[in-house]
Amino acid sequence: MCKSVFLRYRKHVSQFRKMEILPEKDALGQAIIDYSLKTDNELKIAVHSPDFDTDYIPVSYLFRTYQEMPLIEQTALKLAKGKVLDVGAGAGCHSKYLNQKGLSVTALEISPLACQYLSEIDIKNCNTSIYAFNTDEKFDTILLLMNGLGLAGNVKNLKNLMDKLVDLLSENGQILVDSSDLRYLSDTEEITTINYQMQYKNIFTDSFEWLYLSYESLSFLIQMYGYQIEKITDGSHYDYLARITK
Repeated sequence: MCKSVFLRYRKHVSQFRKMEILPEKDALGQAIIDYSLKTDNELKIAVHSPDFDTDYIPVSYLFRTYQEMPLIEQTALKLAKGKVLDVGAGAGCHSKYLNQKGLSVTALEISPLACQYLSEIDIKNCNTSIYAFNTDEKFDTILLLMNGLGLAGNVKNLKNLMDKLVDLLSENGQILVDSSDLRYLSDTEEITTINYQMQYKNIFTDSFEWLYLSYESLSFLIQMYGYQIEKITDGSHYDYLARITK
């Protein structure tokens, strides 16, 4: 897979449907800790897939500023309102920006080391997956940026993810989510599941599935589930931002 596509997926790869990550498998978290202790632009996370050549994510990308973010992310952050849940927060670049804007943000992240870093920079966080996240709080905005829908893993689980997210929404809340239409790749369908494994130095994650959907497919499914959806904008590389509401 070309690097320009995968780079936008950096943060949610730590949210694949597990409640815990063992320290010896916390590739993303260790990369975040290492970079936070010593800025090294040579640090990279390898992304392996049986379907594509190995790709690499610069760890510095996890720490980008608002000005360094693509238009889709900037647009979503401008639309964020009220109490925000940042699903798959990674190093917290989105959470940090929204905190600075004065919004109340909870960063959800399955990597214990990433959560350690988030706590160090004073970002409220919860070390669990979205599927295991239990709270009485309701959120005005839920962010699943950078191909966040991939968190579903496969289309069969998409309704479970949507039901969970909608249950966390306030009455007039919104889910801001993006995905990529991979049909520009040869022999790729509108709904595609790809298997990945991440590696940082000698740390390997378990393999996990990631889901990609064209907007047409997502719109059809979301409405079939009984929810509302609208496209906000298209990105520069076959990606799009959508808003889902009750």
